[in-house]
Amino acid sequence: MRREKSRTVAEVLQEYIKEDNMASGLLCARIFEAWDLVLLDMTGSYYKPEEIPGLTLKKYFRDGVLSCKISSSVLRSQLFFQLESIRNRINTMLQEEHVLKITIY
Repeated sequence: MRREKSRTVAEVLQEYIKEDNMASGLLCARIFEAWDLVLLDMTGSYYKPEEIPGLTLKKYFRDGVLSCKISSSVLRSQLFFQLESIRNRINTMLQEEHVLKITIY
């Protein structure tokens, strides 16, 4: 019995993720988590950290577009003027340019 080339755990996990088509789901989870963290950073002075996830009622990511339904019209108006900054911060957190556009409604 001969040993094949040894591989690191990271290499094995990457191969497993690709074979089971989990990459897109993991990317969505990372993007949604980054959205919540950016929202917490931007609104932390007037919302409690446990309230932040409830501010976004629905989140979708498809073809580079992150769409978020915001529960507060006041917050929606504030975020609307900062969408480009939010997009840049999310992509910085992801260390890649995945989010091309953000829409809020």
